[in-house]
Formats: sequence, C-alpha cells, structure tokens
Amino acid sequence: MDQAQPLPRRRLGGRPRAARLVGLVIAAASIGWTAATPAGQVHRGAAAGFTVTIDTRWYPGPGYRPIPIEVRPTAQQSADRTLTVEFLSRGPGPGGSYCVRAVEDIEIPAGSGAVRAVVRVPQSLGREYRVDVIEDGLLIPGLSVQGMVDADANAGPHQGLPRAVGVAWNQRFTKILTKSPGPVAVLDGTLLSGVAPLALRDVPKADLPPSWLDYSNLDIVCISLDQLLELGDSTTRQAFVRWTRAGGNLFVYAVGRKWERLPELEKILSLPPSRSFDAPRSGWTNPDKSLFGEPLKGFVSEDYDYGGPVEVSPSPGRKPELPPVPDEAHFVYRDYGMGAVVALAPSDLFAGGEHEWRWLFNALGPERLVWAHRHGLSMTRENADFWNFLIPGVGLPPVNAFRVLITLFVVIIGPVNYFLLRRWGKLHLLLVIVPASAALVTVALFGYALIADGLGTRVRARSYTEIDQRNGEAVCWSRLSYYAGLAPRRGLAFSDDVAVLPLEYLPADPGSRRRDVFWDSQLHLTGGWLRARTPTQLLTVRARKIDYGLDFHPSPEDPDSLVVENRLRTRIQDLVVRSSDGQYFEAQTIRAGGTASLVPSDPAKAAGRLRLAAVEHTPEFPPGTDRQTLAAAAASRNYRRRIFRPRGYGEVDANQATSRLEKSLAAAAHSAQTDRPLLGPASYIALVDHSPEVELGTPSAAEEASFHVIRGQW
Repeated sequence: MDQAQPLPRRRLGGRPRAARLVGLVIAAASIGWTAATPAGQVHRGAAAGFTVTIDTRWYPGPGYRPIPIEVRPTAQQSADRTLTVEFLSRGPGPGGSYCVRAVEDIEIPAGSGAVRAVVRVPQSLGREYRVDVIEDGLLIPGLSVQGMVDADANAGPHQGLPRAVGVAWNQRFTKILTKSPGPVAVLDGTLLSGVAPLALRDVPKADLPPSWLDYSNLDIVCISLDQLLELGDSTTRQAFVRWTRAGGNLFVYAVGRKWERLPELEKILSLPPSRSFDAPRSGWTNPDKSLFGEPLKGFVSEDYDYGGPVEVSPSPGRKPELPPVPDEAHFVYRDYGMGAVVALAPSDLFAGGEHEWRWLFNALGPERLVWAHRHGLSMTRENADFWNFLIPGVGLPPVNAFRVLITLFVVIIGPVNYFLLRRWGKLHLLLVIVPASAALVTVALFGYALIADGLGTRVRARSYTEIDQRNGEAVCWSRLSYYAGLAPRRGLAFSDDVAVLPLEYLPADPGSRRRDVFWDSQLHLTGGWLRARTPTQLLTVRARKIDYGLDFHPSPEDPDSLVVENRLRTRIQDLVVRSSDGQYFEAQTIRAGGTASLVPSDPAKAAGRLRLAAVEHTPEFPPGTDRQTLAAAAASRNYRRRIFRPRGYGEVDANQATSRLEKSLAAAAHSAQTDRPLLGPASYIALVDHSPEVELGTPSAAEEASFHVIRGQW
C-alpha cells in the first residue's frame, strides 16, 4: 500500500461525474507497434471513513488519460457525502509548475457500497503528479497521494509508430516480447524490426473502459470476435464502435479462415451484409499484393540519442527472407465512419508472420495508423498549419493605418508644432504638448484596435460530419479558430462526448502553462485554454447517438422525384442526393425544419459546385508566408525544447493535410484524385450554415468565415 505523503490543507470546489475504468492490455505481435507501457501507480489509502483506490496507470501519448477511482465506505454512511478529486501534474520544463489540473466530484449516497468514477486528464503530463481528495473544501491527507510516472514508460511513445492495445480476459497472451535498446523485439525467436518493447497483462472484462474518450490516445485496438460478441450490447462495446467511427482502427481476429464469421462482425457493426464470401467481398478491401514483402513505408521512429529520425526498415545484419506472396491475405479491411475495421482470419492474433503484418500496416498506411498524422497535429512539435486558419482581419496589426497615423503624428508634433509655438512665443509648452500628444495617440491606437477587433468571442469553424441515419449515429471532426476580445468568464464548455485537443503553433513545454479541466455533465475548460486577444485553435472530435437527419419521400406530383424534409437543425445551402436506385438530385437553400422538392442533377456538375465551394474556403497562410518558412523559423526554438522531453521520445512533422478532417472534406467535395462515384446509393452531401455536432464552447461566440459539410446515409 502506498503511503500518502502529508499535504497542506487548502480549499477547493469541484464538479460531479461517474464512470468505470480500470485497465487495458497492451498486446501486440506485429511490425511497428510501439511500446506503450502503462505509466503510473496504484495508490490505496484509508481515512475519514473511506478506503480509496486511485489507479494512475495508463499509456503515454496524446488524447486523454483516464484515472479510475474507487471509493469504498468502511462503515455505514448515514448521510450523503461528496468527495472532490483533483489531479495535478508537474511538468519537466524550466518552470517546473503544475501543467494540468483536472477536477471531479464523486457523490457517495447514504448506505451505498463502493462507488467508482473516472477523471479524464489531458495528456500533457510531466513525470510528477499529485492527487488531492477533498471534502467540504478541506484536504484529507490520508487519501491524498503523490507519485511519479515511470521514466522507462515515457521512453516509448514514438509518434511515428502506432500504439496498439489488445483486449483479453480469461486468457493470457503466450507470446513474449523482450526488451532491447532500440525499436526491436523478439517474437518466438524471430527478430522483428520496428517493434518496441511491449507489456502484456490479463484484464477482466468488467474493467474495460466505458467511454470512447478513454481510447482517444490509441491508434489500434485488437479484440477477438468471440470477445466482441461476449460484450453484448454493453457500453464497452459501444465505446469500441464509437471510437472506431471517430477515426480509430479496430482489429478483430478469429473471423475464420474462409471468412465464414464475417456476417457476425458485420451484424455487430451494423454493416450491410456481404453478398458472398468469395473475394472481393462487398464493402471489404483486399490488400494490394505488390505491398507484400515491402518494408514499412512512412512509419518513422525518431530518437535524438541515436542520431535523429530513422525510417523503420529490416534490421541491419539480417538479410530478409521473402516468402512467396500468399494467394490470399490473412486480413481484409474497410472504412467505418472516419476510422477503419480490419478483419483477421486466424484465431491467433499473432499468426500472421512478419511480412504479412508489414503488408497490413502498409495497406492502411501511416495516415490512418499514426496519431499525429491522423489528427494532423503534434503535441510537442511546431504546427505550422496554425497560421493558415486565422479569422480574416482579426488580431492582425493595422499596418497601413499605423503608417498613416505615425506619419501624421511625426509631422504635426514636430515641425508644425514647433513652427506654431515659436510664432506664438510659447516654445516652453513643447515639454507638455509632446508627451501629452504621444499619450493621446497611443490611447487612440489602442482604442482603434479595441473597436476593430471587438470585445466578444469570434470563431471560425471548419467541420465534417458523417451521419448514419439507419443506426442513429454521428461522428464529427471540427477545427475551431478563436479570437476573444475578452475571454469568456466561465471559459469553454463542451458535452462530455467531445474530445478537445489544443492546436498550437509551438506547443508549450509541460509545466510552463497550466490548463484547468472540470468535469460534471459537461467538460469545462477554464484557465489556460482561451486567453484574451490571443489567436487560439482547437481540434474537436465527437461521436454519439443522434435522432435527426434528412427525411426523403416521393413527390405527390411526380413519383419519380423526391421531397426532402430538413431535420438537420440548420439551414442547408446546397444539397446533393443520390437515391437508392442510383439517381442524382439536388436542391439549394432549405431552411431548418423546411421542405423542398428535389430536381434531377448531373453528378459531374454537382461535384464541380462542391469543389468550387471547397476551394473558396481553403485555409490560406497570410501573404508572404507558407508552411515551409514557418517550420524553418520554429526549428531553432524547437531544438531548445527537446532537452525537456523524455529520452527517445519520437516525433513526426504534423500536417493538417493528412488529418481525417481534411481527407474527409476532400473526399466529400470530390477534390481528391479518385475514380469513386460522388455518392453511394441512399446518401447525400449537404453544405450547411452550421453543423449540429459542432460545439463552440460558449453561447457568446459569433461564427464567421466557416465551412461545414455533412455527409449522410439513410
């Protein structure tokens, strides 16, 4: 049992929430999976009539770190009680101050047993952390703890390699991966290059995370089809499915050598059934055979202690032996929402040899499997794309106005003022008039900037929303650019099914700036998230159940035409529809709650119209700058920041062009080079004023220069 160190008494408020989380398994047996060893400790303490278990173990990387907490009364409680749990993390940067503060209230009803909750913490953590347990504003030293993240665990989160998690219960992984100094591991005596050390452990089914946000820092989740079926319609299975829809990669194995169990997987995921088991299976993609035997392409492991970035390739000193290309791969894959599902035939997750796993990773590619590529942002490296999505004309210095004013000021306060005062015989007033005039002009410039930018909060949004009306599910990615004349007094508030990620040009060193997070029925972002008169950007991802969409029915005047009812809760600017029989229709300007008759459409002209709208809203850098010049300008500052990062922390250059948001927008606008049709049957694309899935965080925000695309199927 960890002994809690005494901490000073102090007061604090918090907010309530409850959930359950205890564990995942890191499992892997394939090429390029990173070491994501759980970092943290399990703390237990007893005081004030409770025993409290706090599990800070989780896997390094961006996204959220779930901290499961169990509170168990040691005696019968005669009244309701509330414990406030506050998690703080101290960064390794030069300031060494707390960089994250997350707070949640845990309600313990009278006469209850154990109560479980989860505090989700943004993953900008340092090595040291502190968990305070407070009741009625007073700290309980016996329940409060301090700890440190294992330094070895921090050495694993290479951003250039995917993080994989395998789920298991009532069984144990029999494969053993041994530690080695580089990104190499041994599997059953076979040397696998590009694999970092991995930790394996058994996990009870009841301890799996209940929310898709708990998986937000992972790239791959592996689970057998039998285990997925055993979960039933539980919140855990819903979490897997929603996380995959939101951009994750779900690997399901034991689907059958002849794919005989593929319909079971399709039923779980609410997918249309395959027409046959013969390749190619409808909706599923067989990998390109030319990729078999190729080294991993685009997956990069960067280690500053070993000479910089290195592309993953076969280990030196070992000549790779290339087996014959198999007649059929041991896996097939398909898009699922904004993520991907991979079905693996063998009942053993590790049955695929090295070359087949390389085949799988190259088939999906780093843009799907690597977090930084998939999100288009880095939490530790410069994000040059920050500057191509500013609010037009906001927060920029009035250069031309300043030039005119400063010229007039110099002329008037200099020769004109001197000439007039000399003529009047009052040159001594120069000592008063010059500083007074300078102060007046300074106040005037400040007032001009204040009036020009305003005191409210202005937001530019760019979003892609995918709606599955058949299953009542929606997923949305959005990029939000803020400029607040005065920061909202209560900060920003989002629903608890929204992942909020900061997109900064130069991410702050952990410990140099603190961000506060409060959880109740919403996610509250207060200190450190949105500062006055400072351009700020966030990337948000949302996946949830929905009850809205577009309703289509035959026109009473023309049975071959369609009438649409707009239940998207926003005005439609442009709508392109493909009916279930393959015909294209279109309509423009449909108010929220209104109806409109659709007219036949030429898909080529409709695609051209969508491309034109996408081009008009393409993010652009300010004049005279581009991504390369901004990245070069940040390089020298980035070098200084490296010394404060854990040893071996791999990094990649993030680019919004690889993100699921931009890839999806390009596909929807048909601006990407593709032979695929604009729409599948029974689907639509709508350009709208505002996506119902995009939350701006404050009701006072005024949206401008935004671009929202909704793609749906019914």
